[in-house]
Amino acid sequence: MDAEEWAWDVTMNVNLKGPFLLSQLVARMMKEQGGGNIINVASTAGVKAGALHIYCVSKAGLIMLTEVMAREWAQHKIRVNVIAPGMIKTGFSQPFWKDPAAEKRVSANSALGRLGEPEEVANVALFLASDASSYVNGETIIVNGGAP
Repeated sequence: MDAEEWAWDVTMNVNLKGPFLLSQLVARMMKEQGGGNIINVASTAGVKAGALHIYCVSKAGLIMLTEVMAREWAQHKIRVNVIAPGMIKTGFSQPFWKDPAAEKRVSANSALGRLGEPEEVANVALFLASDASSYVNGETIIVNGGAP
């Protein structure tokens, strides 16, 4: 209720408008080249609401944008998928893993009992970028260690 409009605008511009405009640009080139593959990065916050409300909405929008682009651009042999990481050890999540007590609390939320590593998200991106995923289109792949 107290969110300020500037926060909405900045978050939507970074998390939704940016990927939209960039995808349009690369899709035009991919269409000319006979196809391609776009991989967006959302968040599990886009699948299930959390404390960062505007962020959650922006990531949910990116997931839907991915599905729409995948349907529309498949005719041009352009696949579009999205990875939705949970708590991964990055600079963004540093407050949750730098402090041992906080990391223990957050890790308890994962069925695997730990936070994810950036390489584990990168491996999913490699799969989506490879021919091994040639029949995967419009999907959201959640990488969260089995968190609810």
